[in-house]
Amino acid sequence: MLFRDWGTVALLVGAVVTVMTAVNTAAWFVLRAVFVSRTDMTDALDRLAAELTRAREARIGEAEARLDARVGAMASADELGEVKLSIARVEGTVGALAGKIDGLAAVIARLENPLNLLVQHHLSED
Repeated sequence: MLFRDWGTVALLVGAVVTVMTAVNTAAWFVLRAVFVSRTDMTDALDRLAAELTRAREARIGEAEARLDARVGAMASADELGEVKLSIARVEGTVGALAGKIDGLAAVIARLENPLNLLVQHHLSED
């Protein structure tokens, strides 16, 4: 009786293993369409890398063009030298005008007292 029970167990185990193998094989066939082959993946990655390289080179080219335009719009050394000379001339002119204004302030101060006296004299006559 014991041998007969072990035989039944062996048949059940064999049947279970067979069913599991069939399910596993069917799953592999179904999932095979889902997964990508190595060559397809390598080709896709190569295309992506090429596209990224083109995009990066385009952005670098645009940045270089913008930088060249900004550098081209900047003043040259000669122009900056002329600006410095113009500023120095303006400073000299402002200094001369400041001296004249200071001189006029002294003249105005000298005229202020006699003018005040005249105003007081005319106001006191009324």
